[in-house]
Amino acid sequence: MLADSVARSRCHWPCEGTRRRADFANGDFLDIVAYPPADYFGIVAIQLHNHPEIIPQLMERLTAYFAANPPQEFYHGKLLIAEAHRIRIRH
Repeated sequence: MLADSVARSRCHWPCEGTRRRADFANGDFLDIVAYPPADYFGIVAIQLHNHPEIIPQLMERLTAYFAANPPQEFYHGKLLIAEAHRIRIRH
């Protein structure tokens, strides 16, 4: 796991030419009261559960999911929780 000071930090940047933005907030976006999915064009929370070795499998699953569901409108108002063995969706 990252050191607490790094893990608790936040950063974000816009993705040029899109309405997308990459945000990193150490699980903060899992709090649907503080970050209601309906207020966003889609949130993807990546759950490593302190096992960085699952990153390749997790990214493979996530990439396949994005390929199978390409329209950006599909993600509007949803929170996708990506884990090594599944992707859950909350509204």
